[in-house]
Amino acid sequence: MAIINKDFDNGKPFDFGKTSADYAKFRDIYPAEFYEKLAELKIGTAGAENP
Repeated sequence: MAIINKDFDNGKPFDFGKTSADYAKFRDIYPAEFYEKLAELKIGTAGAENP
């Protein structure tokens, strides 16, 4: 799927696949405690309600 916005890069399609390696290399890594807290609050679990 091409993402196109005429306001950026003269409307050339954005290809996340070309930047995904950089994203993976430089993104923040969350500590285990973060995910434990989400599970404790039942956020992102099966049957969870959206606020």
